[in-house]
Amino acid sequence: EAAKGGKRIHGPAKAFQAAALMKLGRSDESEKIATSLLESASKASPGASVFYSVGLMETLRGRADVAKEYFQRALDADPSFWPARIELER
Repeated sequence: EAAKGGKRIHGPAKAFQAAALMKLGRSDESEKIATSLLESASKASPGASVFYSVGLMETLRGRADVAKEYFQRALDADPSFWPARIELER
């Protein structure tokens, strides 16, 4: 999936892109992005930013409990990853 100018979208931007596509009624495209994020999170050792991105996506989908699990996984992967800590404290 390419963004403007042919650049690939990574991390949290993917979560926001999926949410925007869903709001625009483009659920098939949104689901492809969501699936891609979830696949990244299921790899052998994803980084904290991958778990954080999935947490954002789940938050935007209205699934706060699932989102908190991913934010916690981000902190487990990197205890100094402050964006996940902020989300957990909300």
